[in-house]
Amino acid sequence: MKAKCYARPRVVALHPEGGAVSLTWGTRPGLFLGLYTPLTGRSWVHTVRGMKSSTKPVPVVAYLRVSTKEQQRSGLGLEAQEQQVRQLAELIGGEVVRVIVEQGSGADDDRPGLAEALKLAARARGVVGVAKLDRLSRDVAKVAETLKSGAQIRCADSPNASTLELHLRATIAQEERRLISERTSQALQAAQRRGVLLGFARPGSRRGRSRELAAARAKGSQRAASKAAAIRADILEEAAPILAAHEGQSLRKIAAALEAAGVLTAKGRSNWTPASVSRIVSELQSAS
Repeated sequence: MKAKCYARPRVVALHPEGGAVSLTWGTRPGLFLGLYTPLTGRSWVHTVRGMKSSTKPVPVVAYLRVSTKEQQRSGLGLEAQEQQVRQLAELIGGEVVRVIVEQGSGADDDRPGLAEALKLAARARGVVGVAKLDRLSRDVAKVAETLKSGAQIRCADSPNASTLELHLRATIAQEERRLISERTSQALQAAQRRGVLLGFARPGSRRGRSRELAAARAKGSQRAASKAAAIRADILEEAAPILAAHEGQSLRKIAAALEAAGVLTAKGRSNWTPASVSRIVSELQSAS
């Protein structure tokens, strides 16, 4: 029968009597380790438990997170994150078994996608892979809670980081964000004191653009009204003599007279209706 090969033990202690040793391996699960010590010429045999060699890759659950729906729709940030996690899996001898995408703030504790990733990794006895620690969470308490639960977390930017190092990285990152927020707030307050328009008040903002569009529409309406009034005045001036010459006649006969004289309507048409003639008559009577 063909013998099975088993991996060597990770640590082999030398014989207490010292000297170079020669190793003889057995071929069964209970391996015979033979040691020979030349100082005494004695040899002894010890049985150790064998371990089968395994090449099974580490299951990696890739967790990708973006903050906005626009980022999720574009897929640019997600593609970069997935590529980094796959490189991480290759580095640690693993294999990406599932990719979980979630859209939400890093400070939000309600993260069903993260909960699913942790559950799948625990079931597969694998790890959760993230591109950076802030993709897991921006809150140091959330990171600490996740690590305390026993979850195995690997970050692509620090693949060999220990649990202690991840705690420290999360703490430092949170403090940096606090300082950045504080400096940004101070800068905005200083700009506001100088009279700089901020937020929705600035011209380039969405609400500012809406105001600009509303103003443009109002201005356009004013121009259109002025143009219509000028055209109406020209029509009244041309139609007044004809209306005076046909006073007392029917609206249809007056319409025929206006068409014969080549007077155009406000819309630039040559045909007049009784209704349009009635409006002209009313406007002339109001003006007089």
